[in-house]
Amino acid sequence: MENLRVGLAVASIIAVMAIFAAIVMMSGRLVFVA
Repeated sequence: MENLRVGLAVASIIAVMAIFAAIVMMSGRLVFVA
């Protein structure tokens, strides 16, 4: 059970970081194009 909780926590953190990175990349592209 503990391993499952840790896995979910790590997966959620990675997902949030991936989304944040995608937003930063899109913002960077918009700024670069502008």
